[in-house]
Amino acid sequence: MEFFKNERKVTEETRKNLSLAATGRVLTEEDKNKISDARKGITLSQETRSKISSAAIALRGIAVLVKNMNTDEELEFTNLTDAAKHIGVSRPAVKKYYDTGKLIQGKYLVRTK
Repeated sequence: MEFFKNERKVTEETRKNLSLAATGRVLTEEDKNKISDARKGITLSQETRSKISSAAIALRGIAVLVKNMNTDEELEFTNLTDAAKHIGVSRPAVKKYYDTGKLIQGKYLVRTK
């Protein structure tokens, strides 16, 4: 683990690429437990807690339009979660495709209202 604790500089572009690569990743219960155990005892600063809270609120509050490119049907959703349920994918997957502008399942385009 010492390898990860060095002072490596990571560019914003690299951070964005890593974030996109991990978006929509499905973890097993074993993986979730390992991550949980590793994070136990870590105390977050009030500033960090505030940033996490703001980011979570922003994700839940994005109103989006989902257009089926095959039928030209366009539906409006108040948040990413509802759009994801309609399409049958995860909320992070909708966010990823929204950020990249690509089609979900080759037919759904997600954009802001």
